Amino acid sequence: MQRIILITVFSSLLLLGGCTKEYLTEDSKWGNNTFSCKIDGKVYVSKDDLFAQGIVTNYYYGTTPGSFSFRVKANLYTGSKNFGSISLVIKNVKEVGEYTISPSNSEATVRVGNIAYAYAHLGQEGKIIVTRLDISAEILSGNFEFVATKNDNPQHKMTVTKGRFDVKL
Repeated sequence: MQRIILITVFSSLLLLGGCTKEYLTEDSKWGNNTFSCKIDGKVYVSKDDLFAQGIVTNYYYGTTPGSFSFRVKANLYTGSKNFGSISLVIKNVKEVGEYTISPSNSEATVRVGNIAYAYAHLGQEGKIIVTRLDISAEILSGNFEFVATKNDNPQHKMTVTKGRFDVKL
């Protein structure tokens, strides 16, 4: 009887140890190089892999005086499985605040394999909220959410919610 109990307990521990449940990253503002979101209710986080960095950032002067434009691209995973990537572009940022996803303000793209979803010029709904912008410390933090539509099939949508990023530029 003890042998059956030991085998059951050991098997349960092996099964539980093999599961990797992803959690949203902390909503921080310190340049921790974190990125996460929910896509259709499932949690995805950014991770480095053998071929690419988990998060890549760029920034440059905006087209309006005193502003900057930013690009944050993240490779997303659920557990150990690569999902694809998300790219956020925020244009002409001068201060913290909410930026609507539109051709003049910002854009968001989701890639699953070679399939691209959602571009701002398609008029998708969504927003990017910059919660910290510190050029001298090279830190950009914020939240985002949007609805992504497949380029060749507008009926196929993905909902991205609870997005968070805290990156060093």
